[in-house]
Amino acid sequence: MRTIYRYAPGVRERYRASLMDIHETLYESIVDVASLVTDLARQLYLDMMNKQIPNNAELKRKLTPDYAPGCKRVIISDDYFPAISRDNVTLQTNPIDDISPEFRHGVRSQHELEANSIILIIEA
Repeated sequence: MRTIYRYAPGVRERYRASLMDIHETLYESIVDVASLVTDLARQLYLDMMNKQIPNNAELKRKLTPDYAPGCKRVIISDDYFPAISRDNVTLQTNPIDDISPEFRHGVRSQHELEANSIILIIEA
């Protein structure tokens, strides 16, 4: 793409303008949680989740947000659901009490975590 940007005047500016157009279109879903755009985004998310995780109701329950699309960072990926539903992956939504290198795996929780590695995704 850098070569195209270098030798084709206006392509980079048009690309950036198209990104802004997309952001402006999605702005409605952030400010109006009852908008058509919000409903469409929510339905697209649920449809993709149901298609990629067809037989795991508990995991789908954990992954279904209780807030409107756009209220938190949106993950745009076609391999997120397959990755998190693998047999060697466990999604823990239990509260974390503390994070420190002194604890086993660096995490202290009310529930014992047995894992080769732990990936923390913390949302505020």
